[in-house]
Amino acid sequence: RLLGKGEDPGTPFYDSHPSTMLFRRKMALKAGLFDIRFDPFWYEDSEFSLRMHMQGPILLIDKPLALIRETSDDYRKVREGAVDWVRFRNTDLFFQILKNLFNPKDPRFRRSFSEIRARWLLEQSRNYFNSKQGEWLGRKMIVRALKEYPLKIKNINYLPRLIFKNKNDNSKPEIPIEYNSEDFVSNVFLN
Repeated sequence: RLLGKGEDPGTPFYDSHPSTMLFRRKMALKAGLFDIRFDPFWYEDSEFSLRMHMQGPILLIDKPLALIRETSDDYRKVREGAVDWVRFRNTDLFFQILKNLFNPKDPRFRRSFSEIRARWLLEQSRNYFNSKQGEWLGRKMIVRALKEYPLKIKNINYLPRLIFKNKNDNSKPEIPIEYNSEDFVSNVFLN
């Protein structure tokens, strides 16, 4: 998740699952419901949570009131393999929405944007590593993520990808043409 479960539900970067939120129908209508640009899915719930947060404070109840079904590993592999590039596009859209709502250079949001950008780069680098001849673009993204937010311990998990060469490139899918360039990675992703 891009926004993560921050410690402070008072920040707009706190991500509540809409399926566990209680709110009046008129508030959801005022917020604008789900953004269909995220079709078929990925980040539509985070973007909706952000807009709900803009309607007023989100209060937490410190005990579980709902269970969220976890997807099986088999289903996740099939789903993620099929839609990774949709997730890629939706992540970019979500980040652009955040940039339009909050100034990334504003000192109040600078750290959050840095952490979000680093996480985004790391997560999306997987698409390149799992595609034919995408390793060099994936490495570029990991290096930028580590420069962007080096303090996150989870980022260290990506270091082996920088060191070890990936084998069996021939069985991997091609990178869609619109994402297969250093220009794209440098101009869109890294700015």
